[in-house]
Amino acid sequence: MASSDTRDYILAVESNKDGALQIAQDTAKKLQARQTTLIEVVQSLGEYINDEDDKIRARAVSYLTAIISSLPPTFLSRQQIDVLCDFLCARIEDGGAIEGLSNLQSLDRFTNNMAQAVVKAVIDHFSDLQSRTQGARYKVLQLLNEMMQNHRKGKQIASATWEISRWWELQQWLEGRKTPETSC
Repeated sequence: MASSDTRDYILAVESNKDGALQIAQDTAKKLQARQTTLIEVVQSLGEYINDEDDKIRARAVSYLTAIISSLPPTFLSRQQIDVLCDFLCARIEDGGAIEGLSNLQSLDRFTNNMAQAVVKAVIDHFSDLQSRTQGARYKVLQLLNEMMQNHRKGKQIASATWEISRWWELQQWLEGRKTPETSC
């Protein structure tokens, strides 16, 4: 059941966004009715999430993100949020992961430890994220801003790990300038 929904979403998302959103919403309803499990949904992403094509991987991640955003805010347990956070952090360079992390961080059960993991993933994939379009970079900055507002304690710990050079790179990135490493 979950694998056919995943396939249908992957095929529909580019040509029929409303239809794809409906598939994700239907999957969220199946999760709520316990007709499928989150594990089954994530497992159904397998062949797509590991595809060589960036667009296919992005569609798979965006499917999971659409499902998460269609669930009520109290549906996911802290453990499920933690697992999804780790999964999306590992896939942060794929499209849809930033939006998924943004949805997760807005949940009451999202912890400061999870916030730290997200900031670490952004730092670890800084150069990948830096090469995105301006709109995509803005979503990254929105995510960081939301997390700094919602997870103050996590911010203090994460700030301690953020190197001075990263701040300089971030400033250059925001201003659209190249860093010394990329201007050669």
